[in-house]
Amino acid sequence: MNAETDISPAREADLNEISAQDVEDILADYRSADDVTPMHPGELYRIWVMERRNLKVVDVARIAGISREMLHRILRGDAPITARTALGLAEAANNEPEFWLRAQMIYDLWHERERRRAKSAACA
Repeated sequence: MNAETDISPAREADLNEISAQDVEDILADYRSADDVTPMHPGELYRIWVMERRNLKVVDVARIAGISREMLHRILRGDAPITARTALGLAEAANNEPEFWLRAQMIYDLWHERERRRAKSAACA
């Protein structure tokens, strides 16, 4: 870690421990039935990465290279995970940015399908 990512060695070790099983468990949440609303990937990040490792927003934001305000918005589900933020969040979680982008895509597609279903039902 460099001076910009000055966090305790214990926290640094925690950041490096997202396992393949963790990733599979997270993906399983997204492979649920169509009638179950998927969790926003920012909320998943908060639960699966930050809460499980007792990480602080300031530490993750610094590593991810984003503002604390933006990280809070993502964690609340108020902002999407973009390619830029996926790169930073993946670096902080020690996993692949494609995972977070896929999670965002699945979330977005589910909500768009629901909008179309509601529109079709209203027209019927």
